[in-house]
Amino acid sequence: MINSTLHALLGESIDYAGLYPPASLDEPTVVSMHARLLGGGAAWIGARLVWPTGRLGALGSLAKGHAPIAELPRTEGAWAVSAVTPPIAQWDDFMAALAAVETFNDRHASPGEPAMRVDCLEVKAASADEIERAIEVLPECFTYWEFPVDRDVRGLLIAVAEEGFGAKIRTGGTVAAAHPSISQVAAFIEACARGRVPFKATAGLHRALRHEVPAIGCTQHGFMNVIVGSCMMHAGVIDRGGLERLLADERHGAFTVDAQAISWDGHRITAAQADAARTQLMHSFGSCSYDEPLEDLLSMGLVSKEECA
Repeated sequence: MINSTLHALLGESIDYAGLYPPASLDEPTVVSMHARLLGGGAAWIGARLVWPTGRLGALGSLAKGHAPIAELPRTEGAWAVSAVTPPIAQWDDFMAALAAVETFNDRHASPGEPAMRVDCLEVKAASADEIERAIEVLPECFTYWEFPVDRDVRGLLIAVAEEGFGAKIRTGGTVAAAHPSISQVAAFIEACARGRVPFKATAGLHRALRHEVPAIGCTQHGFMNVIVGSCMMHAGVIDRGGLERLLADERHGAFTVDAQAISWDGHRITAAQADAARTQLMHSFGSCSYDEPLEDLLSMGLVSKEECA
């Protein structure tokens, strides 16, 4: 049985993005992999399926036989989908994407259809003006606004916070230049914590701990570093300097999770503090793999084989 503290820290934390690099799996494989996770012992860590708005029609067909069948008034186990839109700067494409979301949600709430709902959008925004324009036409979905990490995002976060939405940080990619520095990631997390803006991270977070990737020629961030760091900052047990040190920690035994607390370098948070931080600050991370995160948690002794199946 999953340790309740670990569940508070990592429960429903992975948004599965198997369509995206470096996995770049085909659509049928991604759908079957997502169904496998949600139906197995590792279902506790799964959250949403990440899918581009332009391919929602294909998802509806592929999910037959995998997703539960919609029933009224409510379907147990309906799939939650996080839909990635075109940038707001591509306005006509953006508007078409929103229409596709509405059509998808209407269809898959109908009895007999695969039960799915786009309940989150992921939208790239470059300015407060773009955000303001898009907010006027958004459907009823929680929206994560992706901001560039090479600039001060505090002004953009204010615009998001006022509307009760979230932010998104891209923490990696397939080339070294796509990976933000420790300082940039820490600045983003601190700004979200101070502005009370929840966020999700995506890209480059396949492994639990920060590590070298010779094939790309860079060091990638670890999802445990990002999540534990966010939770500890939210709880007030580390400051910006502590967060940067935590994000940089590559030690296999750096993090301890037991029945009482999560610990790092003499700092400690309880399951209740982790749960509050996951609800109010660090929601989830996108990964094109379920297997790699779970393999790392298994090697760290945090989960059993049955909880990875």
